Amino acid sequence: MQFGDWDLRPLVVLGLLGLLLIAETNAQEERPDACSSQQILTSPCRCCKMDCWYAISKTATHELGHVPGQAGENEALATLKLIRACMIEECAELCPAQRTPFRPRRLAQDK
Repeated sequence: MQFGDWDLRPLVVLGLLGLLLIAETNAQEERPDACSSQQILTSPCRCCKMDCWYAISKTATHELGHVPGQAGENEALATLKLIRACMIEECAELCPAQRTPFRPRRLAQDK
């Protein structure tokens, strides 16, 4: 590619690299729902649960054509059940076992 005495190939390559850089920067800004690599290292359980939440809610929104729950409470509850199932299946190895709820001795002895 020539323009007079100028070779335009380096300019085209530089322009394409610039576009790729801009696209990558915008993609990262559009994904506030994703954890950074540093966050994944420091709190993998939280990031796994966030991934489940956003992935399932995005899929449900796509399938339903609207935000889950907009057409009734059953939609919202079904979506929450799917999110919970994802968290149990996908995040079990990353998250510590759940602690049993606190029960005062007085109530435990009354039974």
